[in-house]
Amino acid sequence: MNPFAPHHHTVADLDADRPSRAWLLRLIAKRPRPQVLSLEASSPASPRSGRGFSLVEVTLAMAIVSFGVLSVVSTMPGGMEMLRNSVNDTVESRIAQEVLAKLQGSDWSDTANLASYDGSLCYFDGQGNELTTLGGSEPGWTVYTARIVVSSTPPALPSPTAAPSDYLRQVRIFITDQPASSADRFTNARKHRQVCTLAAKTSR
Repeated sequence: MNPFAPHHHTVADLDADRPSRAWLLRLIAKRPRPQVLSLEASSPASPRSGRGFSLVEVTLAMAIVSFGVLSVVSTMPGGMEMLRNSVNDTVESRIAQEVLAKLQGSDWSDTANLASYDGSLCYFDGQGNELTTLGGSEPGWTVYTARIVVSSTPPALPSPTAAPSDYLRQVRIFITDQPASSADRFTNARKHRQVCTLAAKTSR
């Protein structure tokens, strides 16, 4: 038998090969197929995927953001003014207490019952600390100025039978943050704060 001679398959040979080919077809069918990723299949719920924002949407978003920013900025001046007034009230209350403590702790005999303080000026920094300089001139870093006005006579007491005490004086303290160039800083009610109190002699 010549091995190089062409081999002719018979019908029986083809029938014998059918089981093996059927097995091979089943094996190919069971092989997992590669999955193809699709952008449209991955996000079926977003039909607008892949498309940018329109000009109308961008304009609307910018308008909303601008409105919010302007609303916040518009409240800043009022808030800063309230904060400034609150700080001024706190510092001016401290200044009034310091001036009153100075008057009550002074020697009333040397000051002619506080008469020497009448019309005097005291200078304070931004925290309410008193500033002193030689000659009594106003320091360059003065923020608040207090003017002291002392009554020349004892105040009348509530009781009609009580005699006026020579150890009491009515004191008015004018506190302002206006500079000395403002001529009406102690006469214009909008430029100063006035504190009225009684000073009592505490030293001997």
